[in-house]
Amino acid sequence: MATTDYLLKKERAGLAAGKFRLHPAPIAFFALLALFATGLVIAFAQAVDTWTWAAWAALLLIAVNAIWISGGAATAVLGLFTPRQVKPAAPEGWQPKDKTAILITLCEEPPEPVAAYLASLFAALDCKGLPGATRIFILSDTNSEAGCAREEAAFAALIAEGRVSYRRRSVRTNKKPGNIADWFAAHGEGFASMVVLDADSRMSAGCIHDLIWTMESAPRLGLAQAGISLVPGRTRFGKYQRTASRLLSPVFGKGFAAWSGTAGNYWG
Repeated sequence: MATTDYLLKKERAGLAAGKFRLHPAPIAFFALLALFATGLVIAFAQAVDTWTWAAWAALLLIAVNAIWISGGAATAVLGLFTPRQVKPAAPEGWQPKDKTAILITLCEEPPEPVAAYLASLFAALDCKGLPGATRIFILSDTNSEAGCAREEAAFAALIAEGRVSYRRRSVRTNKKPGNIADWFAAHGEGFASMVVLDADSRMSAGCIHDLIWTMESAPRLGLAQAGISLVPGRTRFGKYQRTASRLLSPVFGKGFAAWSGTAGNYWG
């Protein structure tokens, strides 16, 4: 949650909107970006013996791709030298003063794993003292007859116990974002914030607890994003990818938070 930490630091520093000073992190990022991109282009140019039209076309493509590759490299290097911001913990015994909606979006995805996750999440939220401060909504865009029957069977017990609210749209306007927008128009006034998860997303009750406290403790904070990590892979490639993600994501996240400041992009 490096982005959240950086936003909280800005918030608590009391900087008013429009009065931000020029931070050295963006300058360092663009300097590194230019350095890496130039190096890639020069390396390709030196490897060419005869300049044909194909070589010039390849140089153009290399230059465009160098910007993308260099952006990731520059972000990671910047994060390597950025001090870690320690996220303040919620006070002992803290309870939310407002309600938070937890939205689960799905469309033709297997509902059984989602139902199992929500059952365990509800129990964990109860242990955290959050069941009264949170409400789980399942927003479905499934329209196949078999898929609808699977969802109704998978979520029946949770719905009967009052643990979740389930809604399936008949008209899938604007896909999942449209479903969220419809929910917001119908129910948004009853909640101070919302946590949005996809069908294959998993977030612990502890993380949700910290996100709610983060939002309440920083009134000017509009969007908080938790760091992304991969579940254990089944294939060798998946295992390697997860290992790389666990090793590199913290550094990349710190770099991204440093140069994006209070206006990072949305990962959803």
